Amino acid sequence: MAPTAPPPQVSEDARWPSTPSALSADALDQLLLWSYDINASDVSIQTGEPVWIEVDGVLRQATDRALRDAEVQQMAIRVYRSEAGLAQLAKGQDWDESYQLRRSRLDFVRFRVNATGILVDGRDGIDLTFRVIKQTPPPLSDQLQGDQAELLKHLFPKQGLVLTTGETGSGKSTLQAGVVRHLLEAPEWSGRIVEYASPIEYTFGTVRALGAKIAQVQIPRGLPSWAAATKNALRRKPAAAVFQEARDAESIAGMVELALTGTLVYATAHTTGVSATLQRMISGFEPSVRSERAAALVSVLRLVVTQRLERALVRNAFGGRIALREWLVFDDELRSKLLQSDLRSWTGHVEDAVRSRGRPMAVAARQAYNNGLIGYEQLLAIEYAHGRAL
Repeated sequence: MAPTAPPPQVSEDARWPSTPSALSADALDQLLLWSYDINASDVSIQTGEPVWIEVDGVLRQATDRALRDAEVQQMAIRVYRSEAGLAQLAKGQDWDESYQLRRSRLDFVRFRVNATGILVDGRDGIDLTFRVIKQTPPPLSDQLQGDQAELLKHLFPKQGLVLTTGETGSGKSTLQAGVVRHLLEAPEWSGRIVEYASPIEYTFGTVRALGAKIAQVQIPRGLPSWAAATKNALRRKPAAAVFQEARDAESIAGMVELALTGTLVYATAHTTGVSATLQRMISGFEPSVRSERAAALVSVLRLVVTQRLERALVRNAFGGRIALREWLVFDDELRSKLLQSDLRSWTGHVEDAVRSRGRPMAVAARQAYNNGLIGYEQLLAIEYAHGRAL
């Protein structure tokens, strides 16, 4: 698939040209489509504030007028499809939804939406965050460029657990969806894929699947919880199971159990490094079973990839940001070393392995800087967070 043309550049003082005096639920769709057309990644709609958009990691004001709470309420009702969403917010419960707009018979624009109740000048208000989701994830050939293409040969083990991690907005869901697309399109891979997400982001209706098929389940609509999702996957016996997030000890244990049956398992996690990922997952287990569960986790773990997005100095066909990745393959040698070591020493062993046989984030940053893709201040910030490249 050839790269598309670079998205249009937007001036920092860009405003939505069709701002009405009252922002109705119908106008919401027009605003979202405009935001999509100018390559915004996020749209923030909040009581008492103008609309803000994020383009290439930079927050920009999109309207001049502060929104009234009644306007934001109507938009929340439209997204949730009933007034029950307002009742849920009033109880102090946020919610996540997917929102889809049709541009033509085959062209859809999708958004992942979070709604959270807030206080504005002492009164209740609503914060709606729309994350733009492309209908079909970009192929891995577009996402893994340059030296990072070496990852391709490690992303598809026969079985085991592959983790994609990063902060919110780091593009980890896009990378994982690209993996799913690759499985569907690969002529040499055959099997049934089940995906569990909250909400479902990417869809694969336009992907030409060859020997594989996928069924997507939205939590909590199709199933009530992530723990229920892992149990459901065990009963369905797929060739590959994909989880939007490894959230807690119960769901992580379920993923490990699923991988032990021979299923290829993919999941994302909100962590910022390979060693931090392993440490966080292990610390979630109760002390009485921690060693046993940690050993089971390492026995199925095959790859951990941590991704972060940086604003690129040079725009390209994929937008104004660049993905930097740290990764480590957990092979038999490393697994054996960990299993023969005290649990408290695992973090050090993994950090050493990232430097000696994996790819540290600082190395990815240094290469991007040397290639003129990020600035010196960005490099220093990454080295401060992840350590300097040796």
